[in-house]
Amino acid sequence: MIDLLEEELIPSGYFKTPRDVPEVQQHCRNTYGYNYPSATGTLNAAVEKGWLVKDEKTSPMKYKQGPKR
Repeated sequence: MIDLLEEELIPSGYFKTPRDVPEVQQHCRNTYGYNYPSATGTLNAAVEKGWLVKDEKTSPMKYKQGPKR
């Protein structure tokens, strides 16, 4: 999933709108045919790389475009 984030989702602007994990999973299934039953770890890795930021104040937590993208 990290490659899909780096090459498709982030460059396309998908994360300009904050997204929660189930939204990302459904988008990957519907748009790309990929099923990621556990995407949280990969999204958190993208946060560590600076690609995404997470808003822990929302429930459920949402991810959005970070400063390095």
